[in-house]
Order: sequence, then structure tokens, then C-alpha cells
Amino acid sequence: MSSSTMHPLLWSLCVVQFGLLSVLATKFFGSDSSSSSKTKKEESTPKMSGSIVSTEGGKVRRITMFKVPDPENQKKFVDAYERLREEQQKGGEPYILSVQASVVNDPRAKGYTIVAETEFASLDDMKYYDAECPAHMSLKKNSRGLGVTEPPLVVYY
Repeated sequence: MSSSTMHPLLWSLCVVQFGLLSVLATKFFGSDSSSSSKTKKEESTPKMSGSIVSTEGGKVRRITMFKVPDPENQKKFVDAYERLREEQQKGGEPYILSVQASVVNDPRAKGYTIVAETEFASLDDMKYYDAECPAHMSLKKNSRGLGVTEPPLVVYY
């Protein structure tokens, strides 16, 4: 990887770690202005109303970060995400649009060593992933023995 190109998962980690989520939230949700003299741009800016708002046709991206100190277990964790990608199904069909996981070797990562990004067609698909997906349940079960030092950090947008 050249120094001028940042891996997408590392970029996601940077976004979370350095507080840029507030910038993203402002971009996607706008400000909560009650002024009646709104511009066209303000009128077309989606507002947050207690559920996910997306400008990408309802797609939901989820970033999950883990602290796994042992390099051997980090590789096993990334391999578990590969199995998730291969095994995930809802109603007999694959439903996750994309799954990526990578080891993070960055001193700015504050101890997070694994970052995963999953993309779903809808918030309902992500809820299924959390509550019912057998492949995700298997990933969670298998990761318990890999030395995860605290609960993962999860954000979605």
C-alpha cells in the first residue's frame, strides 16, 4: 500500500477515533434549525428522527472495532469474518452487501487491533444480523476465546 493511499477500513477507524462522526452527522442530518427561512439545501437535508437516515438508498454501514492483543488471535478473528462472509444468509440467500475485516497496525488506534465493516441493504437487515443471523452468532461465539479485552466499539451510519 502506498503512503498516499489509506486502506478503507483504516480510514473508518480514523473517522471513529478522531471524533469525525459529529462532522458526518452534521453532513447527513443537518442542523436542527427551527428557522422558517430555510434554503433549498437545508430543506433537502435529511433530519435525524430516531432512526437511521441514509443518503445512499437506505444502505447501512456498520463499523465494529475490537481490542485483541495477540497477533495470532487477530488473524483468527479476521478469518472468522471471512467465514461470516461465506456463510451469512437470510431466507436462504446472502443478505450482507459487503464484509471487510482487517488487522490495524496504527499507534493512533488506542488499542483497537481489528476493524470490520459490514454493509447492509437496510436497517432491518442489520437488526437481523444482530439478533438472528446464525453466521454472526457463530462469529460471536468463536471470538470469545480469542482474547478480546473489552466489548467492541460499534457505530453505524
